[in-house]
Amino acid sequence: MKLILTILTLLLPFLFALLLDTSISIHVILINSLIIIITNVFLKKYPLLYKSHVKYILIYTLFISIIAIISYSSSIKSGSISDPYIPGGDGEFYYQSAKLLTTENPFADQNFFKANYLGYQIILSLLFKLFGTSLFIGLGLNYILLILSILIILIISFVLTNDPLISKYTLIISMMIPQFASMGTLLLKDIIIIFSFALFT
Repeated sequence: MKLILTILTLLLPFLFALLLDTSISIHVILINSLIIIITNVFLKKYPLLYKSHVKYILIYTLFISIIAIISYSSSIKSGSISDPYIPGGDGEFYYQSAKLLTTENPFADQNFFKANYLGYQIILSLLFKLFGTSLFIGLGLNYILLILSILIILIISFVLTNDPLISKYTLIISMMIPQFASMGTLLLKDIIIIFSFALFT
């Protein structure tokens, strides 16, 4: 069952990306592969969780990656690959600031430092320099952080209760929170805040 879900988590979003926009298909398979590796590394330390909970993470990764692909595709259709339409002012500001950081020296302009949450743009710009300036790189970062946050919440609940059933319910409830899913599939810095809280709990 786990092997089938792993293959589906890799192939279905990849094929879906090929249908909508071939330029992100390799990114999709790399991001989902990274999530599968991280999930296995994290949960193998907890055999009870690994045995019974990996399937939920894989299904959720499949679901979230398809939503991210749809979000990316709709932004590209409403804008362009080089200038995607990103609804809401914050996401567009983060994207444009990160893009600016990859091409120019914005530190010469003192107004640049007045921006809120400058760290998110710096992280995005580093990823843009490594993998190319694409909205999907930012969305991929966000859904990786979303899955990591849920994994951390799962592990914390298991460490506190030592009960796989309670951990399973915690995992399912975390996955069902619509705000989590939206933050993992939109270009917003909020997922970094959630990840930080989960990490330092």
